[in-house]
Amino acid sequence: MRGQRSGWRPQYVYNALGQRVEKIVGGVAKYYLYNPAGRAVTMLDQNGNWLRGEIFAGARHIATYDNNTTYFDDSDRLGTLRMSATLAGYEQSECTSGPFGEGMSCAGSPTPLQFTGQQHDAETGLDYFPARYYTSTWARWMVPDWSPVPTAVPYANFVNPQSLDLYVYLMDNPVSGTDPTGHSHSVYDGAAHVIYLVAHGGAVVRHWTAYNNVAIRNDNTLLITAGPLPNGRYAIRPVDRHGARLHLGGSRSSAYGPGGIIHIREHTVFGGRVSVASGVGVHGGREGFPWMGYLSLTNGCVRTCNQGMLNINGWLRAHPNDPLHYLQVKNNQLDVRTWVRGAEEECEAQTGTVGCKALAQYIGKHPNVLGGDSR
Repeated sequence: MRGQRSGWRPQYVYNALGQRVEKIVGGVAKYYLYNPAGRAVTMLDQNGNWLRGEIFAGARHIATYDNNTTYFDDSDRLGTLRMSATLAGYEQSECTSGPFGEGMSCAGSPTPLQFTGQQHDAETGLDYFPARYYTSTWARWMVPDWSPVPTAVPYANFVNPQSLDLYVYLMDNPVSGTDPTGHSHSVYDGAAHVIYLVAHGGAVVRHWTAYNNVAIRNDNTLLITAGPLPNGRYAIRPVDRHGARLHLGGSRSSAYGPGGIIHIREHTVFGGRVSVASGVGVHGGREGFPWMGYLSLTNGCVRTCNQGMLNINGWLRAHPNDPLHYLQVKNNQLDVRTWVRGAEEECEAQTGTVGCKALAQYIGKHPNVLGGDSR
């Protein structure tokens, strides 16, 4: 993409994943390095020298390191920057804007991550989202949404006429949530014990009761489980983006139920200090006596009702142009803390469990890992 403003042309370069890795403005190049979650965390100059670092807790931006100083964010519930402060607590900048991000003013801000935590490009006046560019002046995307499968109106839900406008931002309801990628996703709210299926554009398709009740030990291996999912964003495995592909057709009381499991990608547990989790995802199962349905324990997964899982699969397969890209976990601190307390108690009772000891000790020294994105 080439932007143009005041007679000169900034240039942007993208890698094979679609991430913007280079920006050239006024003939000066800057490079971006990404973390495994797909967030640009480091900016380098054209000689490879470090310029700025961005710090995230889960999916939420919390601080910027620039000019040998750490600046902390004070953002609203949607992740839009409202104030930056120094380590000593002094205000560095104050940001104001309308609900669509219009009129954003962030004089003196050390970071360009402003409207809903996305990068603002001063050279074009646009906000860079992973899938496309957004103009807050018009409250619209700069290009219509794209689809990997040819179709007349990509991502349209003909029951909702708002979805026919492929330039619209969040169905013209910007305070209802965020559109971090421009694609479908699911949200698990650990406080409300609800999982939402969210279509492209931010419209909630439906929601179902769900829990992240996790056993301390795996019943089969007797090893420590991955624990409940800390707050943050977890990418869906590509094979499951159009609905579950494994363990389909089980009985209603089986481990996964008839709807199978939608896996998230393999992820590190608590920053990789303890273990790496695989085989974790969203599923149903364990309905009928003596089981407790969605209340039944898992080894790290979010469990919903069988009908909910079948509905999720059905919707994804009926909308091939709107694949499921990630699971957003929020407000799940309580489940994580409850599990950790149980792990600590078991470690005291059975002192031979190295993995359990290591986890309890790590959590005790680093209680901040229980935080993260709580939107």
